[in-house]
Amino acid sequence: MTKPERRQSIARKHHHVPRSYLQNWGTANGQVFFSRHGVVNTLPTNPANLLAKRDFYRMPLLTERAIRFLGQYVERSFADPHVRAHAKNILYAYVSFSRLEVCVDKLPLASASTKEQVRRTGTTVGEHYLSRIENRATTVLEELRRGNVTVLDSEEAEDFFLFLGIQFLRTRTAREGISQAVEISLPDAGSFAKGVEQVLAHIHGETMGGLLYSQRSGHRGIVLQNDTDRAFVSGDQPIINLLAPLDDSAPTKTVLYYPLSPYRAFLWLPKAVGRALRPVSSEMVKDLNVWIADASHECVIGNSLAAVEAVEVQRPFRRPEMARWIVP
Repeated sequence: MTKPERRQSIARKHHHVPRSYLQNWGTANGQVFFSRHGVVNTLPTNPANLLAKRDFYRMPLLTERAIRFLGQYVERSFADPHVRAHAKNILYAYVSFSRLEVCVDKLPLASASTKEQVRRTGTTVGEHYLSRIENRATTVLEELRRGNVTVLDSEEAEDFFLFLGIQFLRTRTAREGISQAVEISLPDAGSFAKGVEQVLAHIHGETMGGLLYSQRSGHRGIVLQNDTDRAFVSGDQPIINLLAPLDDSAPTKTVLYYPLSPYRAFLWLPKAVGRALRPVSSEMVKDLNVWIADASHECVIGNSLAAVEAVEVQRPFRRPEMARWIVP
């Protein structure tokens, strides 16, 4: 008797921050320290256990009303015809798969294995896309961790900026912010908007990446070398805009901060913002860590218990004074 074919398992724990990134804070045995909602866990854990949610990137099943809303949103939100066309292509991919899955599920002639394959594809395709984005940015990220900012002039820089835009908007914090904005503009959105925030996060992530790349001549990248007694921490919103308004309104200026490891971090800022940064101080690291903690959805991670315990966020949040870091 032949044995029944074993169904291959699929990954349903979707990390909204790459595990490979979290490993930069790993101890000698690869574990990281963390706090959750401000409560410090005294024991470290494997990065695979953190910053993940079941089926977070599963392709959403969109209602027809949601599809109409998204189509209208794209038409009115992107003045540049090339950007609008790209946004439409992203939307088309989501709409096509959503309609395909609904159709196959209702099709009497579709076999159970066919329906299962479509469902499995919907569960994994988002993760596979993000893995490709992460892999293509690896070269630039490794060079930045070595302190080499000239890599931003290389051909690989376009992949890196796409990664930045996607990572900025792929998190739970970003998704919830988009959901809240949709609910404010459409009070009855809850009845049809499931999945809308995922599509908008993808569209705006790619748009942001393209904008960062196209405007790079007016900006500069700086790698902060941390030789102080304080380590950089990171969190579940690892890329933040240091100039984002505290009232959650749309930002008009951008200085991106992205910790790369406990000892190096990346800043992307307009060339008009000062001539240079002052040397990294313990106070600067403290301020940046507080910023990361304030922006986090629930988790802050560090390379030691002391690093995580040292992060304190005051409520209401008071923005550190960035001007004191800059040589005018």
